[in-house]
Amino acid sequence: MRTNKWFLVMFVVLLSACTLEEEEPVEEEQPEHEEQIESTYEFGEFSRFEGDSPSEWMQAEPGSLYNEPNDEEKALQILREQAENDVSESQLYYQMLDLVASDYRDYHEYFEQLDDVYNDIVEASAQVREDALQMNVHVIFDAHIEAFTTSEIEPLLYEFLMDMPDDTNVSLKLLGSGRVEEPCETSVDEDSVLPFDEKEAESLHVESYDETPIAHALNSVENIFPSYDEDKPVKNVVYLIAANQDNCDGVPEEVAGELDAIVNVIGFDVEKETDEYLKAIATAGNGNYVPVTTVEELTRTIEIASIETIQLWRDWQVEWMEDERDRQMVYIDESREQQDEMVEETRLEQERLRALTDQLEEEFNLNGSMIRSNVNERAVALRNYMEETSLKFRDEAFQAGTITGN
Repeated sequence: MRTNKWFLVMFVVLLSACTLEEEEPVEEEQPEHEEQIESTYEFGEFSRFEGDSPSEWMQAEPGSLYNEPNDEEKALQILREQAENDVSESQLYYQMLDLVASDYRDYHEYFEQLDDVYNDIVEASAQVREDALQMNVHVIFDAHIEAFTTSEIEPLLYEFLMDMPDDTNVSLKLLGSGRVEEPCETSVDEDSVLPFDEKEAESLHVESYDETPIAHALNSVENIFPSYDEDKPVKNVVYLIAANQDNCDGVPEEVAGELDAIVNVIGFDVEKETDEYLKAIATAGNGNYVPVTTVEELTRTIEIASIETIQLWRDWQVEWMEDERDRQMVYIDESREQQDEMVEETRLEQERLRALTDQLEEEFNLNGSMIRSNVNERAVALRNYMEETSLKFRDEAFQAGTITGN
């Protein structure tokens, strides 16, 4: 009996020992810690926010937490520590700026380059008003027509060229003039390529020759005035007055289609085949074709052509000025957009600073009204400076350029 009891006791002891060996120690679950910001924060230089110059404020580096995730929450934790240490309201204001002030440096750079933009507008506007667009008027005259008419044609062509607007370049190319050794080349009167106010009537003398190199004459139009300023817009208008087809193996229709010009054609007393031939040249050159049979009809057609060409020049001038105005308006629109962005950024900064002030005032015994006053004064000063600078630029651009509106 004793043996059994002893055996039972030993069995229980061994069983307890095994159970203790099998059980592993259970570690206590540790609570998760929220992200903590170091209690000691090293602020930057407050001097960049001092003074009363919005221009200098715009050049200052932004707050160290500006545009960071949860920037206001992080800033609030740092400022709580400062408030607990009883820093002054003035010091708290600069600490807020050092933490969350907006970045205005790109906007300041934009203001810095407005002088260059203004100078561009002045220069472009001067070009629009004084020398906006150059028009060249070329008359290609088939000298064979002289054989069928009287000397009335010479003063008629001269008057047409003299009626062109000021500073228009004009030239007279003679088909079959007898002035060149090669019959399929054209002659350009040296005086007729000068500005018209320097020409004399005798510079438009017309002579007859056997050949009619229309394609060659058209092809050489763009080379008559090689001294143009490449930056200056140029419009070419051609008047071909012909009585025959090209008989020098040229294809005038193809040349007219490739030419940077409007090619108008007047057919003088031509047969049906030549009529269709000349009409095709005008169509390819985006011009008009007018057939005439008498000197009187030719005179009237040239008079109408003079009126239409002058009107065309005016239309081009208006178009050019409108294009230039559109280009300048890009600067104006950009100025408005930049102004809106800048003003909105000052409002966002103001809201951040006021929210921090309200929270600290609620938690600590401090004078929040003084901080809010500084915040508001800074925001108003920045906005006034931004708006006045932008409006001043637009006003000066309006005064100097062809722009309308603010």
